[in-house]
Amino acid sequence: MIRSLSLLAVLLPRLVLADCSDWGISVWPPLGHSLPANGQLVIQGYGELQEQVSRIAERSPRLVADADEVPLDLIAVYRGEMRLTQAVLQPERPLKPGMRYTLRLKKPVDTKVPVLRPEIESKGETLAMAWTVAPVDLIPPRWHEAPRVTGQKVVHFGCGPAIHVNVSAAVEDESSQVQILAEVTRAEGGVPVRFRLTPSEQQVQIGHGMCSGGFELREDVHYSVRLVAVDMAGNESVAPGDKLLIQGPKE
Repeated sequence: MIRSLSLLAVLLPRLVLADCSDWGISVWPPLGHSLPANGQLVIQGYGELQEQVSRIAERSPRLVADADEVPLDLIAVYRGEMRLTQAVLQPERPLKPGMRYTLRLKKPVDTKVPVLRPEIESKGETLAMAWTVAPVDLIPPRWHEAPRVTGQKVVHFGCGPAIHVNVSAAVEDESSQVQILAEVTRAEGGVPVRFRLTPSEQQVQIGHGMCSGGFELREDVHYSVRLVAVDMAGNESVAPGDKLLIQGPKE
């Protein structure tokens, strides 16, 4: 199997391979982007690393700068329906603007479980994930219109189909970096599935790729969708209008 080490390979899958990798890790906000002093981190694990991500609190996650160290609290775990798990972390207290913080974790208790980034963590407990801190952000994102279905797509690949319903997400935020927390429930009832999506060109894709994704949409099954815009500081804004109704595309 092909092992992808790209941070973005899981967050924004590019379905160009005939086989799926065994594991992968990604992080949001993107590396190189500033993080608000009250910011959140979203660690996403794919495949074999899902369990490590869901149990990340056991590894004492923290952000460390030259003269500061701030523990991170686990505030949510979102389990996708197809080989993806997300952990949302938030500092126990505000970070110091202007300083650069690096994510650090203790080694796993179970040595048989793979670490998050083997090529880096084998050299110590510091992950090559760091952000420079911006001032506190208290302004929630703003929706310009209610979400609407903009299209759907089914593409067949070597390991299976990629199935998506495209939904508009016309959102503006001071930080310019926003995720959409999607809550998808079968229209006839059932347990809702929640997962955070990164919009592209003011749209989000409800569904899954060839190898992974947040939601498994069944053909001709109807679902209700509720969207919440979440910025890098965790400020939330519920999408205007009623819950959106979508239908699983025909394969």
